[in-house]
Amino acid sequence: MRRQTCVVAATPQGSMTIQELDVTQNLCLVFGNEGAGVSPRILEQCQKRILIPMADGVDSLNVASASAVFLYGVRSGRIAMRR
Repeated sequence: MRRQTCVVAATPQGSMTIQELDVTQNLCLVFGNEGAGVSPRILEQCQKRILIPMADGVDSLNVASASAVFLYGVRSGRIAMRR
């Protein structure tokens, strides 16, 4: 049986954190740019919206930083599932 892929956007309007995401499934990760983020048209196609928590006074992360944090969270979750 072929596994479905969950399309996930990193966005400040996310309703869940990386730690709450089911990382055992196939994931397609979507990142926007620092200024505009993920476009509304693309967000409509995403099944989940993930919030990356940031320190007070930090409004956004550049795409390299956001993807590094996100991928670290996914990888950490997958390693924890194996234990």
